[in-house]
Amino acid sequence: MQQEPANPPGNTPGNLSLILGIVSFAITFVPVVGELVAVAVALSAITLGLIGFGRSEKGLADNLGQSIAGIFLGAVVILIALIFLAATMTHRP
Repeated sequence: MQQEPANPPGNTPGNLSLILGIVSFAITFVPVVGELVAVAVALSAITLGLIGFGRSEKGLADNLGQSIAGIFLGAVVILIALIFLAATMTHRP
């Protein structure tokens, strides 16, 4: 009896996208450098999510939901970082 591989070859970008999305969300709330690091990780999550999405659409991967979740988390992190940036950059005379 043959065992199928636990992770089909095309699923890696989608899996990494979700992992990086979660990590970037956690890093966002670290004071001072968190936003800068989180945005870089979030951009990686979005990029890998788009690659995973494309592979899922072509039938080369079966984790479309993970790719979409990684894209969504990456976008949310960038939005949160922009809100934090706007809140800290307000000028008070």
